[in-house]
Amino acid sequence: MLKRALLWVVLGILCGTAAAQDEGPQASMRPPRFVAFAGGSFQNSRFLSGDRSNLWGAEASFEGWHFYPHMTLVADGALHYGWNQFPISCVTVGIVCTPNPPDSRAKQYDFLGGPQYRFFSPDKKIQPFVHAFGGYGRATMQTNGFFAGSWAWEVAGGGGIEYTWRGPFAFRGSADYLRTNFFNDSQNDVRGSLGIVWRF
Repeated sequence: MLKRALLWVVLGILCGTAAAQDEGPQASMRPPRFVAFAGGSFQNSRFLSGDRSNLWGAEASFEGWHFYPHMTLVADGALHYGWNQFPISCVTVGIVCTPNPPDSRAKQYDFLGGPQYRFFSPDKKIQPFVHAFGGYGRATMQTNGFFAGSWAWEVAGGGGIEYTWRGPFAFRGSADYLRTNFFNDSQNDVRGSLGIVWRF
């Protein structure tokens, strides 16, 4: 009885090893199951008729749920802040808007998600990707005696490259175009990010 059980165990191990060897090349071609990213970010934005502003902040994303071998869904969030000449602030009592509106403290929050296609090859150091996102965002403007905020739908498209560093870690650079509609006015923004990736 014991010999028969041991025989079945050995056969099971041999079959499992053979199956793993058969699957090995295909499995190695698949992108990692999950990818987490965090890094610093720069965004160039324009609100209403004010000048374009350079905003600085951070971006983070989580990639998972493969619905095709190289296609995944990504959840992406970002915060950018800086200063912007915001014309609406001129209606506030005590603010002098000549010759130009004063600088307002600008903050923009982006909550995006969508499909991402990864050009994955296990033997390549550089891994490019492209994506298309949609979501919701919020922008706020604040100066002495004035505050305004707006929620709006957003769409974004772009991509980037990852450079494999060591083990599950890589460096990423990415760039995106964002179309937003804060304060009932359309904005065409560009965003760039640099950071660290953890694949697992």
